[in-house]
Amino acid sequence: MRKFWVYFLKRLVQNGRGEIDKLLFVCNLSKFEQEIKTKIGRSDTMGTQEYLLDKAEKKGIQKGIQKGKIEGKIEMLRELGFTIAEICQKLGLSNGEVEKYFKGA
Repeated sequence: MRKFWVYFLKRLVQNGRGEIDKLLFVCNLSKFEQEIKTKIGRSDTMGTQEYLLDKAEKKGIQKGIQKGKIEGKIEMLRELGFTIAEICQKLGLSNGEVEKYFKGA
């Protein structure tokens, strides 16, 4: 601990008030993190992880819904007798994207 203070004081002399401001910011941030842990009963890091997982899950669901809509449109046009080229043109998809669906169906 003594080495820390010697280092800190040397830096303070070299760099002025900025070092004190940095130290105060770190101390306040640490107190803030402790308060969060006390209030919610767990780490704020876990809350961040939960948020990111929830966001990723919602994004995945949206992609799945979008894919299902496209596949439904392809299936409807296919049942109506449209060719692959016509389906590509109507939906703005590439030939490969539509052919993938036909192979899977």
